[in-house]
Amino acid sequence: MKTTSEDYALGGGEARVWNNPQQILDDLTDAGLTKQRWFSFQRIVNDAEVFGETAAVEVTFVDKANSRGYRTKFGLHMVNDRWKIYSFKTVQSEK
Repeated sequence: MKTTSEDYALGGGEARVWNNPQQILDDLTDAGLTKQRWFSFQRIVNDAEVFGETAAVEVTFVDKANSRGYRTKFGLHMVNDRWKIYSFKTVQSEK
């Protein structure tokens, strides 16, 4: 596994620019392009480590078309009885 140095904003061939935090949130949720791209991959959710109101879970996104896997560690915290993501780091598997 290696930390990827590819710039996600350039991944589509044309630079993607966000002008405010709401545009970033829109891209990551609902019908946003980033959400659509990541959710098009097979997802493997591993066991969560829960520490009271915080947790960590590793999720692997599998890009079968390009024989790649992206292992992501999500940091979660409880807000109004729901888990919310507050951090993540992605590591790309070697080919």
